[in-house]
Amino acid sequence: MSSSSLTPHLKRLSIRDFLLTAHAEALHYAIKEHEPVTIVTGNESADLDSMTSALVYAYIRSCAPPKNSFGSMYVPIVAIPRHDLSVRPEFTALLKYAGVKPIELPCLDDIPPGKKLLKPKTTHWVLVDHNALSGRLGEVYSDNVVGCVDHHVDEGKVPKDAEKRFGEPRVIEKTGSCTSLVVRYLQDDWDKLSRGAQNEVREWDAQLAKLAMGSILIDTRDLEDEGKVTDDDQKAVEYLLEKIHAAGDGDQFDRHKFYDEIDKAKKNLESLSISDILRKDYKEWTEKKEKIGISCVVKPITWMKKKADSEAKDEDGQTALLERMRKYAKERDLDIFGLMTTFTDDDGNFRRELMIWALDKDVVDAAKKFQKTSADGLGLEEWKVDGGMDEENSKEWRRVWWQRKVEHSRKRVAPLLREAVKES
Repeated sequence: MSSSSLTPHLKRLSIRDFLLTAHAEALHYAIKEHEPVTIVTGNESADLDSMTSALVYAYIRSCAPPKNSFGSMYVPIVAIPRHDLSVRPEFTALLKYAGVKPIELPCLDDIPPGKKLLKPKTTHWVLVDHNALSGRLGEVYSDNVVGCVDHHVDEGKVPKDAEKRFGEPRVIEKTGSCTSLVVRYLQDDWDKLSRGAQNEVREWDAQLAKLAMGSILIDTRDLEDEGKVTDDDQKAVEYLLEKIHAAGDGDQFDRHKFYDEIDKAKKNLESLSISDILRKDYKEWTEKKEKIGISCVVKPITWMKKKADSEAKDEDGQTALLERMRKYAKERDLDIFGLMTTFTDDDGNFRRELMIWALDKDVVDAAKKFQKTSADGLGLEEWKVDGGMDEENSKEWRRVWWQRKVEHSRKRVAPLLREAVKES
């Protein structure tokens, strides 16, 4: 399939057929024949928001590309190895609404390492749910980023004139979910594609709308998280409901039950090991050659201690958990490891815990600086459950807190930690 073999607008396909075409044809051909291709990818934590943002953007954009589009198809990539899909049961729960299995998603494995097979000059990259390409992809393709749709802190890596030069957006705004921004940006194109559509196409629209809505609802706790929800999130859900109603699904579709199903799947960690749980929602950065990683977990630390204890009968829960965290951090050559937990307590209150672990004496001052400069803004309060988990010696420093200002997620904590490292 050459770049001229497709019509200007890709024939509408089901979401599953689009993914198979993007994976087996467009990406394969770009690698084999060095033909131009635009890749859409979310961040390396590869949560629902990154996955659906990339899928929705690539699907609509392939069907309605800009006049100066680089290639003939947009390929969505989930930025993790395919085997890591197994630790994301929420993917299975959500993707079934579009007749898709997680194994059918194009993943990091499908981008060959190095520059020989997928040459940088034959690629354009659009980033969703982040605005700086990192990891091994960033090492090779960062100069080929041509646009982004994101709700994190602007890192200044995407060209300011992306829209003018490449026809791709440079949208970086605060929202609860990045998918809400993707829906807003592509709404006019989506409506044009849906105009006069037959029943089959309206059903595909409804499937795509459910995928988009799933991540928006998860990221905003069913639009009830006042610290996160914006007008864009509210309007996106209203718009997506219209797509579902247009397909005749509205009377049977219960938004709240839909959210509960996906949320339950996301929180089902019973079958996963501690290592799996830590890598399920993980991101890392490098500042001044220091590597920082943060895992987010939807269970409290006390639950993780019991889980770790069940994996290691000869150790108490606290020791077992810390040893598994240490091993995980060392395998990734981390200098600072962060753990952020979220859960609802027995009284129905949404809670957050935060652990920062400086694993090398050279970054202890940075960790202490983070505590000093961020305590008030994050509402950090000493965590003394079961005697606490704090530690300080000649080589390491570890603190655990209740994070009382629960509106602040990793999007806020990570920049604060990175800044502390930068200024130390």
